[in-house]
Amino acid sequence: MDDRGLTRREYLRLITANSPCNSCHQFIDPLGASLEHFDAFGEYRDVDNGKPVDSSGIFPDASSSLGPFPFASFDDLAPKFGSSCEVARCFAAAMFSDALNAGPLIEFGTVSPYSGDELDYVANRFADANFSLRELVKAIVESPTFLR
Repeated sequence: MDDRGLTRREYLRLITANSPCNSCHQFIDPLGASLEHFDAFGEYRDVDNGKPVDSSGIFPDASSSLGPFPFASFDDLAPKFGSSCEVARCFAAAMFSDALNAGPLIEFGTVSPYSGDELDYVANRFADANFSLRELVKAIVESPTFLR
């Protein structure tokens, strides 16, 4: 708890506003704000340091197909991400890497064990099946890379 009466969100904004940290925080904080109703222990809360929790924000990524858009809470944000092809591809890549025991998805200087075309095929099957995890797993285990 902040002894100056600030919420966690207000404190984070204060300490990152005029620092080099802001170059990243301007993009990641709005997404984190959607989860403000959960404290550091994962407990749900409506009040933070005596003030109502604010879980609203603006998704800032104008380069994605989602574009910038406002949201009131995670409940507004989740459906947009849940039906996004970019998110489906990213999730499929993470699952594919896990299935191949390829380690973390982001390792600088490493080569992916599957091709971009193969990932696109798996991600498209996932999206075409209305984001069914069952279909995603089937697409992965039927892939040439997995079957090697």
